[in-house]
Amino acid sequence: MNRLTAIVATCFLGCLGPTLAQEKTSHRLFESEIDGKIGFVDAACRFVIPPQFEETLGFSEGLASVKMAGKWGYINSSGTYVVPPQFAAAFPFSDGLASVQLHDHESWGFIDKSGQVVIAPQFSFPLFFSEGLVEAYGRRDGIEGIAMGYVDTKGTYVIDLRSRTSEHITLSKFSDGLAHVDSQILRDDGSLGPSTGGYIDKSGKLVIPMPSESSGDFHEGLAAVYAQGEWGFMDRQGKTVITPQYEWALDFSEGLAAVKMANGWGYVDGRGRIAIPAQFEEAHIFVDGLAPVKMDREVGYVNLLGQLVIPPRFDSASEFSDGIATVQLGASWMLVDRNGRTLCRLP
Repeated sequence: MNRLTAIVATCFLGCLGPTLAQEKTSHRLFESEIDGKIGFVDAACRFVIPPQFEETLGFSEGLASVKMAGKWGYINSSGTYVVPPQFAAAFPFSDGLASVQLHDHESWGFIDKSGQVVIAPQFSFPLFFSEGLVEAYGRRDGIEGIAMGYVDTKGTYVIDLRSRTSEHITLSKFSDGLAHVDSQILRDDGSLGPSTGGYIDKSGKLVIPMPSESSGDFHEGLAAVYAQGEWGFMDRQGKTVITPQYEWALDFSEGLAAVKMANGWGYVDGRGRIAIPAQFEEAHIFVDGLAPVKMDREVGYVNLLGQLVIPPRFDSASEFSDGIATVQLGASWMLVDRNGRTLCRLP
């Protein structure tokens, strides 16, 4: 029996099938696997790139990382190699660069879309650029995964933390111009001190001191914050604008955030008002005006008005992208449009 793959992490609610290539300019290609080989199909479920690859991480910025004969390279939407297979590992492009490992068990660097190494291998693991910067983790005193700061697309440390050797530091990506940095003093007995830090801007300036026990990235000007066992939201000045009261909270997207209340998942607006009452077993962020939700163990889609425009009937489903989503019903994987109509059945 044919086995479908999901490599790009846009799937939701247990989705283990193929996913839409990440960007709208990718000619709407979907991954599909036949007899152990992966290819790409179009929105009519016809193979436009025949099954031939051992692995893929999907399309990003017009190119897909693919593995053949044990090596990774990059193809375009026609299936032509733009960067021939030569890497031990290769991740999707972000801000025009992709994280690659030249040889097994070595450090990671970055290449451009011609395959030229533009940032020399020096990082402990692959990451993605966000807003022109990437978190840099490297090796110090034989230990990998030490936070070094933030590097720009030229490989320059624009926020250099390499001199802070007496601290255990954790970095997050930049989002809405801010990044969360957590710091703990390394004590002489090997233990860690209390967490300090907070949100920094792109100059490295601390603009919001550590706001709570835990917090997330900023999206649409708000970040989820955790305090005394509950989640709420704060603004870019660090002011709590939605009092912590939820069991869980996702990022804001298209003006709404999914939050878990005592009686299920619902959605709130930026002022904390209930926009869609709690009624779902699970809920996700909005993309293109629709969000996957689960009711009675089946997945459907809700719009920004709270209307179930595609009633729950799927076993799992991806987010919509360019008007198409991948859904699973039993053993079958299909492409559906925004009205829930089946476009085709994936091979």
